[in-house]
Amino acid sequence: MCSFNRCFEETAGFFPDEILNATSSSSEEWKGLEKNGIEAAERGDLKESLEFFERAVTLEPRNAASYNNRAQLHRLAGDVAGM
Repeated sequence: MCSFNRCFEETAGFFPDEILNATSSSSEEWKGLEKNGIEAAERGDLKESLEFFERAVTLEPRNAASYNNRAQLHRLAGDVAGM
């Protein structure tokens, strides 16, 4: 099993550059939510991490990265059915 950050890095190539390099204010907020979610997961605060990823999904529902990160979080928590 990989750490959350390592799992995130392994999937980073799957996301289009226009999403990863977007500069709109909502995209900047989304990037911050993703970063905070990853940091919370690395600290072991899975509940807080899930809150960040849920907000990221709501903000940018067409961005697959947030869904993937949320799924990775569930997997790391041992919750393969979803929280």
